[in-house]
Amino acid sequence: MQVVENILYSGSADTVVQSHNINTGELVRSYTGHTMSVSGLQALGGVLITSSLDRIIRCFDIKTGDLLQLYGGNTDMIFSLSVIGNMIYTGCRDGRVSGIKLDLRKYHCCKWGDCSLKFGLLDHLIQHVQDHINQTVDFKSCFWDECVHKFPRGKQLDVIQAATEHILSHVPNTKE
Repeated sequence: MQVVENILYSGSADTVVQSHNINTGELVRSYTGHTMSVSGLQALGGVLITSSLDRIIRCFDIKTGDLLQLYGGNTDMIFSLSVIGNMIYTGCRDGRVSGIKLDLRKYHCCKWGDCSLKFGLLDHLIQHVQDHINQTVDFKSCFWDECVHKFPRGKQLDVIQAATEHILSHVPNTKE
């Protein structure tokens, strides 16, 4: 929980972060996207940075509620979050503490199907794309936006390997 300029920000087990006016109790905005309990948050300038047991850090525009970008890379559930200067520090269930540089000016965009999530670090996008690949059952064609590449039929493992190599070849071109 945090209070900034008469607005109370709180996260909960229902995966939602809410902001309320502390004078009126009125709900100002909800911030959604986490898939597990919210474990930490910090409002800083016009940005709300949240963490969750889902191992993801999300950065929201406080006024609009828009998701600005994500940071992944944690190997276990995030139990705590603190932002100091331009660094986001997290403490995880496995006892690890890690720091990630916060830079909202640079991001790497996923263009898998209708996914348009923006990641602060290229490694986190690659991990995210690998998750898309691992969740895909049948590769007939590339799922990357505007790619028409078709995969040949063959042994499932060979098709998955070819699809993985092809799809990851798109990733370095996503810097925006």
